[in-house]
Amino acid sequence: MLKTNSYRRFAIDLIQNERLRARILGIVMLWILLGFLINYIINFQFFDLFLINKKYWLLGVVLMLLLVIRSFIIARFIPKIHRIRGSISLRMQIINGFVDISIISLILITFANQLNPYNALISPVIELYVIVILLSILEMDFRVSAFVGAMASVQYISVYLYFSKDHAPPEELPFLGEFMYYGGRGMIFLVTGMVSGMIAKRIKRGVLKVLKHEDEKNRLEKLFGQQLSPDIANEVLNNTATRPISREACILFLDIKDFTPHTATLTPEEIIDYQNLVFPDTFDTIYKYKGVINQVMGDGFMATFGAPISSDEACENALKASLEIIELLQKKNKKNPNSPTYVRIGMHYGPIVTGNIGSETRKQYSVTGLPVIIASRLEQLNKETNTYILFSENVMAQLKSNFPNINPVGRHTIKGFSQPMLVYSALCAFEKNYSFPDA
Repeated sequence: MLKTNSYRRFAIDLIQNERLRARILGIVMLWILLGFLINYIINFQFFDLFLINKKYWLLGVVLMLLLVIRSFIIARFIPKIHRIRGSISLRMQIINGFVDISIISLILITFANQLNPYNALISPVIELYVIVILLSILEMDFRVSAFVGAMASVQYISVYLYFSKDHAPPEELPFLGEFMYYGGRGMIFLVTGMVSGMIAKRIKRGVLKVLKHEDEKNRLEKLFGQQLSPDIANEVLNNTATRPISREACILFLDIKDFTPHTATLTPEEIIDYQNLVFPDTFDTIYKYKGVINQVMGDGFMATFGAPISSDEACENALKASLEIIELLQKKNKKNPNSPTYVRIGMHYGPIVTGNIGSETRKQYSVTGLPVIIASRLEQLNKETNTYILFSENVMAQLKSNFPNINPVGRHTIKGFSQPMLVYSALCAFEKNYSFPDA
């Protein structure tokens, strides 16, 4: 029963393998047939002299042509079978193998009726058994390869026993004797089928392991993508986040203004609905400017620009995202003036350390460093400066584009730091005709 994505994809691979198997067999038989016909034309007098029964020669050519046509028909209609049934059944694989081996046995019989049967039994025709057995590996099922090998063995030995009754064996045979010489070839087909089956089983196990690993990775990426930013999810899944990495980045803190009083009278479900109303557009804006959501709190979040993927435009992207978030919320507020939403944003640029922290049983991707603390403090400083976007002089020094509405707010002492810091505010385009409420 094909239940998982990996098994469904494996079924599709089997369809392609079956198509490839049929094509290879058809091409091989076509080359053999053409080579046989060319040889017949070049050595016509030889064939005319030594062929015992020409009707068997013609029948052999027809059987080879039948195997060619059959193979190409299977290759042509396999996709239709897939659309109708969804997969190739074991029964169909067994029948295909049986028919292919049987046609080769019939070709061998026609050769045996034209030449000395013992010469036919060691002619290149018997190599067709090996080709079909080896191609059965593409079925990726031990049972199919073992069955094809067993059929080749049984049919080859049966042909030998049938003709040995009425024909004398060659005078010079290996010391092992007649049966071991010819019957041993049949047993080799059986062993070849068993070995091919073990190889097919090993390949199948490896393919399924890879497909299941991809399924698990896709599932985790989807799960992480819902909980973490895609960049962090990829870094964790690719095992590059297992060791701490130091880099320069811009940290952004966003907080919803008056979140606590606004949600005090709401039920938990209504609070989640409110968060889902605010956060999706803000998240998309952060992603749009190559930012990463590192942590989501009830009334805000922390985002990183320039980590885990380094960028020379980290501060510019952070400021652009901040301005666009303010404008997006302003548009929503105009549509819903009775329940407006405002946010405060703080940003700082500097060296941070990213990586997994925790024990072997519980780890969390973390961003640490002074920029995290300072950005959080700047977000809170908006209350004192009656602003909505504040950023440090470190961020200002990294800006390359001309942002027309940037104003210095003066030097402020950040909680936990003794030296005052020069702080800047950013005004949005709509603020010229819009008055913010008190911060």
